[in-house]
Amino acid sequence: MDWSSIERSWKHYKTSAQQRWNRLSDQDVEGTLGKREDLARLVQRAYGLTREETQRHIAMWLSKQAGNPPLAANS
Repeated sequence: MDWSSIERSWKHYKTSAQQRWNRLSDQDVEGTLGKREDLARLVQRAYGLTREETQRHIAMWLSKQAGNPPLAANS
């Protein structure tokens, strides 16, 4: 799965992102509009991670989303 799929279906994936990074507010997650760099910036700040650590966390989360495809109606 590539990030453009996440961005296109952010309404579907934002719940999973919120559960994964629960230090972020709903508004924070919603406000990223699925933009990877915006999400990374918020995760890095909230969790005190390096840029590299943040990118690894996001990549791991992304790989798990392949088993969580959106329904056609939510795309």
